Amino acid sequence: MCKDTLMKYSIFLVVLLIAGQAHSQISFGPEAGVNATSYFVSSASAGDRSPLMAGFRGGIKADFTLQEHFHVRAGALYANSFYVPGANLIGGGHPEMYIHALEAPIQFSYFFSGNKMASPFVGVGAFLSYIAGGRYYLPGGDMPPGMKYPDVTRKLNVGTTLSDDIKPLDGGISITAGLQMKKGLCLSVLVQRGMENLQPIPAVNSAFKSFSLGLNVGWYFHCCPAQREKQKDDTPSGEKNWSNKLK
Repeated sequence: MCKDTLMKYSIFLVVLLIAGQAHSQISFGPEAGVNATSYFVSSASAGDRSPLMAGFRGGIKADFTLQEHFHVRAGALYANSFYVPGANLIGGGHPEMYIHALEAPIQFSYFFSGNKMASPFVGVGAFLSYIAGGRYYLPGGDMPPGMKYPDVTRKLNVGTTLSDDIKPLDGGISITAGLQMKKGLCLSVLVQRGMENLQPIPAVNSAFKSFSLGLNVGWYFHCCPAQREKQKDDTPSGEKNWSNKLK
Protein backbone atom coordinates (compact mmCIF):
# COMPACT_ATOMS: atom_id res chain seq x y z
CA MET A 1 0.00 0.00 0.00
CA CYS A 2 2.85 2.40 0.77
CA LYS A 3 4.37 1.75 -2.65
CA ASP A 4 1.01 2.46 -4.34
CA THR A 5 0.70 5.76 -2.43
CA LEU A 6 4.24 6.80 -3.37
CA MET A 7 3.68 5.95 -7.04
CA LYS A 8 0.39 7.88 -7.28
CA TYR A 9 1.85 10.92 -5.55
CA SER A 10 5.01 10.84 -7.70
CA ILE A 11 2.97 10.84 -10.91
CA PHE A 12 0.82 13.70 -9.63
CA LEU A 13 3.92 15.64 -8.56
CA VAL A 14 5.72 15.21 -11.90
CA VAL A 15 2.67 16.28 -13.95
CA LEU A 16 2.07 19.44 -11.91
CA LEU A 17 5.74 20.44 -11.75
CA ILE A 18 6.15 20.03 -15.51
CA ALA A 19 3.09 22.22 -15.97
CA GLY A 20 4.44 24.72 -13.45
CA GLN A 21 7.85 24.98 -15.08
CA ALA A 22 6.23 25.91 -18.38
CA HIS A 23 6.52 29.47 -17.04
CA SER A 24 10.09 30.65 -16.53
CA GLN A 25 9.55 32.63 -13.32
CA ILE A 26 9.21 31.08 -9.87
CA SER A 27 8.40 32.56 -6.47
CA PHE A 28 9.64 30.87 -3.31
CA GLY A 29 10.01 31.45 0.41
CA PRO A 30 9.48 30.21 3.97
CA GLU A 31 6.17 29.18 5.51
CA ALA A 32 5.40 28.30 9.13
CA GLY A 33 2.37 27.88 11.31
CA VAL A 34 0.35 25.93 13.82
CA ASN A 35 -1.30 22.65 12.91
CA ALA A 36 -3.87 20.69 14.91
CA THR A 37 -3.96 16.96 14.17
CA SER A 38 -6.43 14.25 15.04
CA TYR A 39 -6.37 10.52 14.28
CA PHE A 40 -9.37 8.34 13.58
CA VAL A 41 -9.11 4.84 15.02
CA SER A 42 -11.62 2.17 14.05
CA SER A 43 -11.97 -1.58 14.52
CA ALA A 44 -14.61 -4.21 13.94
CA SER A 45 -16.18 -3.45 17.34
CA ALA A 46 -15.54 0.26 17.99
CA GLY A 47 -14.38 3.58 16.57
CA ASP A 48 -12.98 6.76 18.03
CA ARG A 49 -11.37 10.06 16.98
CA SER A 50 -8.53 11.42 19.07
CA PRO A 51 -8.77 15.06 20.20
CA LEU A 52 -7.14 17.74 18.05
CA MET A 53 -3.63 18.36 19.40
CA ALA A 54 -1.57 21.44 18.49
CA GLY A 55 1.79 21.07 16.75
CA PHE A 56 4.13 22.93 14.38
CA ARG A 57 4.48 22.88 10.60
CA GLY A 58 7.11 24.84 8.67
CA GLY A 59 9.49 24.79 5.73
CA ILE A 60 9.95 26.07 2.18
CA LYS A 61 7.24 26.63 -0.45
CA ALA A 62 7.53 27.41 -4.17
CA ASP A 63 5.01 28.94 -6.57
CA PHE A 64 4.92 28.20 -10.32
CA THR A 65 2.65 30.42 -12.43
CA LEU A 66 0.70 28.81 -15.27
CA GLN A 67 -1.46 31.80 -16.19
CA GLU A 68 -2.54 34.98 -14.44
CA HIS A 69 -5.02 33.15 -12.19
CA PHE A 70 -3.63 29.59 -12.19
CA HIS A 71 -0.66 28.50 -10.09
CA VAL A 72 1.02 25.33 -8.85
CA ARG A 73 2.38 25.46 -5.31
CA ALA A 74 4.67 22.81 -3.82
CA GLY A 75 6.71 22.54 -0.65
CA ALA A 76 9.10 20.66 1.61
CA LEU A 77 7.98 20.91 5.25
CA TYR A 78 8.60 19.55 8.72
CA ALA A 79 5.54 18.77 10.87
CA ASN A 80 5.00 17.28 14.30
CA SER A 81 1.78 15.88 15.72
CA PHE A 82 0.45 14.15 18.83
CA TYR A 83 -1.80 11.15 19.10
CA VAL A 84 -3.72 10.85 22.38
CA PRO A 85 -6.53 8.26 22.60
CA GLY A 86 -10.05 9.66 22.55
CA ALA A 87 -12.61 9.20 25.31
CA ASN A 88 -13.68 5.79 24.02
CA LEU A 89 -10.14 4.42 24.00
CA ILE A 90 -8.54 5.82 27.17
CA GLY A 91 -7.19 2.92 29.21
CA GLY A 92 -7.06 -0.63 27.97
CA GLY A 93 -3.48 -0.45 26.67
CA HIS A 94 -3.82 2.32 24.08
CA PRO A 95 -0.57 4.27 23.59
CA GLU A 96 0.16 7.96 23.11
CA MET A 97 2.50 8.96 20.27
CA TYR A 98 4.56 12.06 19.49
CA ILE A 99 5.27 12.01 15.75
CA HIS A 100 7.92 13.77 13.60
CA ALA A 101 7.22 13.87 9.86
CA LEU A 102 8.54 15.36 6.62
CA GLU A 103 5.79 16.53 4.26
CA ALA A 104 5.73 17.24 0.53
CA PRO A 105 2.48 18.99 -0.42
CA ILE A 106 1.56 20.08 -3.94
CA GLN A 107 -1.56 21.97 -5.00
CA PHE A 108 -3.22 23.46 -8.04
CA SER A 109 -4.27 26.98 -6.98
CA TYR A 110 -6.66 29.55 -8.40
CA PHE A 111 -6.07 33.25 -7.64
CA PHE A 112 -9.12 35.49 -7.74
CA SER A 113 -8.91 39.05 -9.02
CA GLY A 114 -8.06 41.14 -5.99
CA ASN A 115 -7.17 44.76 -5.39
CA LYS A 116 -3.80 46.49 -5.66
CA MET A 117 -2.71 45.05 -2.30
CA ALA A 118 -3.82 41.39 -2.20
CA SER A 119 -5.52 38.51 -4.01
CA PRO A 120 -7.55 35.71 -2.36
CA PHE A 121 -6.88 32.17 -3.55
CA VAL A 122 -7.92 28.54 -3.09
CA GLY A 123 -5.87 25.42 -3.71
CA VAL A 124 -6.62 21.71 -4.03
CA GLY A 125 -4.07 18.93 -4.24
CA ALA A 126 -2.29 16.11 -2.47
CA PHE A 127 0.37 15.58 0.16
CA LEU A 128 2.88 12.86 0.97
CA SER A 129 4.19 12.51 4.52
CA TYR A 130 7.19 10.47 5.65
CA ILE A 131 7.10 9.66 9.37
CA ALA A 132 10.73 9.92 10.48
CA GLY A 133 10.37 9.02 14.15
CA GLY A 134 9.01 10.17 17.46
CA ARG A 135 8.21 9.00 20.99
CA TYR A 136 5.90 6.24 22.24
CA TYR A 137 4.24 6.34 25.66
CA LEU A 138 2.03 3.63 27.18
CA PRO A 139 0.54 4.55 30.56
CA GLY A 140 0.63 1.88 33.23
CA GLY A 141 -2.44 0.31 34.76
CA ASP A 142 -3.65 -1.56 37.80
CA MET A 143 -3.04 -5.29 38.13
CA PRO A 144 -4.58 -7.27 40.99
CA PRO A 145 -3.81 -7.77 43.75
CA GLY A 146 -2.67 -4.18 44.50
CA MET A 147 0.01 -4.10 41.79
CA LYS A 148 0.46 -1.81 38.78
CA TYR A 149 1.86 -2.11 35.31
CA PRO A 150 4.76 0.35 34.87
CA ASP A 151 4.60 3.19 32.35
CA VAL A 152 6.45 2.53 29.10
CA THR A 153 8.34 5.32 27.29
CA ARG A 154 10.54 4.59 24.30
CA LYS A 155 11.42 5.61 20.77
CA LEU A 156 8.60 5.31 18.24
CA ASN A 157 9.09 2.26 16.00
CA VAL A 158 8.30 3.16 12.38
CA GLY A 159 7.86 0.37 9.84
CA THR A 160 5.57 -2.33 8.53
CA THR A 161 6.26 -5.29 10.85
CA LEU A 162 4.51 -6.61 13.95
CA SER A 163 7.08 -4.93 16.21
CA ASP A 164 6.38 -1.45 14.77
CA ASP A 165 3.96 1.21 16.02
CA ILE A 166 3.13 3.14 12.87
CA LYS A 167 3.58 2.92 9.10
CA PRO A 168 6.20 5.28 7.56
CA LEU A 169 4.17 6.78 4.70
CA ASP A 170 0.96 8.77 4.82
CA GLY A 171 -0.72 10.53 1.92
CA GLY A 172 -4.03 12.11 1.04
CA ILE A 173 -5.85 15.22 -0.09
CA SER A 174 -5.21 18.82 0.95
CA ILE A 175 -7.26 22.02 0.56
CA THR A 176 -6.00 25.56 1.16
CA ALA A 177 -7.63 29.00 1.19
CA GLY A 178 -5.76 32.21 1.78
CA LEU A 179 -4.75 35.74 0.92
CA GLN A 180 -1.61 36.54 -1.08
CA MET A 181 -0.26 40.05 -0.56
CA LYS A 182 1.48 41.54 -3.59
CA LYS A 183 4.49 42.48 -1.47
CA GLY A 184 5.03 38.78 -0.70
CA LEU A 185 3.21 38.03 2.58
CA CYS A 186 0.84 35.04 2.43
CA LEU A 187 -1.80 34.06 5.00
CA SER A 188 -3.57 30.71 4.62
CA VAL A 189 -5.62 27.99 6.29
CA LEU A 190 -5.12 24.31 5.47
CA VAL A 191 -7.17 21.11 5.72
CA GLN A 192 -5.49 17.72 5.16
CA ARG A 193 -7.12 14.30 5.18
CA GLY A 194 -4.86 11.26 5.25
CA MET A 195 -6.09 8.34 3.15
CA GLU A 196 -3.54 5.77 4.29
CA ASN A 197 -4.16 3.23 7.04
CA LEU A 198 -1.17 3.88 9.32
CA GLN A 199 -1.39 0.54 11.13
CA PRO A 200 1.84 -1.39 10.38
CA ILE A 201 -0.10 -4.65 9.94
CA PRO A 202 -3.75 -3.69 9.31
CA ALA A 203 -6.31 -5.91 11.01
CA VAL A 204 -9.61 -6.80 9.36
CA ASN A 205 -12.10 -3.88 9.37
CA SER A 206 -9.70 -1.59 11.22
CA ALA A 207 -7.99 1.70 10.39
CA PHE A 208 -5.77 4.44 11.81
CA LYS A 209 -5.97 7.65 9.70
CA SER A 210 -4.90 11.26 10.11
CA PHE A 211 -6.76 14.57 9.85
CA SER A 212 -5.09 17.98 10.17
CA LEU A 213 -6.00 21.67 10.28
CA GLY A 214 -3.39 24.39 9.84
CA LEU A 215 -2.99 28.16 10.10
CA ASN A 216 0.08 29.37 8.21
CA VAL A 217 2.08 32.52 7.52
CA GLY A 218 4.52 32.65 4.61
CA TRP A 219 6.55 35.03 2.48
CA TYR A 220 7.19 34.61 -1.26
CA PHE A 221 10.26 36.34 -2.65
CA HIS A 222 9.96 37.62 -6.22
CA CYS A 223 6.20 38.05 -6.01
CA CYS A 224 4.16 35.84 -8.31
CA PRO A 225 4.71 36.42 -12.05
CA ALA A 226 1.00 37.01 -12.61
CA GLN A 227 1.13 39.77 -10.04
CA ARG A 228 4.19 41.35 -11.65
CA GLU A 229 2.45 41.33 -15.00
CA LYS A 230 -0.61 42.94 -13.43
CA GLN A 231 1.59 45.58 -11.82
CA LYS A 232 3.05 46.35 -15.26
CA ASP A 233 -0.45 46.60 -16.72
CA ASP A 234 -1.47 49.00 -13.93
CA THR A 235 1.38 51.38 -14.81
CA PRO A 236 -0.06 54.58 -16.42
CA SER A 237 0.61 54.80 -20.16
CA GLY A 238 2.35 58.16 -19.73
CA GLU A 239 4.91 56.58 -17.38
CA LYS A 240 5.47 53.72 -19.85
CA ASN A 241 6.09 56.18 -22.71
CA TRP A 242 8.48 58.28 -20.56
CA SER A 243 10.33 55.06 -19.61
CA ASN A 244 10.66 54.13 -23.28
CA LYS A 245 12.09 57.57 -24.10
CA LEU A 246 14.71 57.18 -21.39
CA LYS A 247 15.78 53.91 -22.98
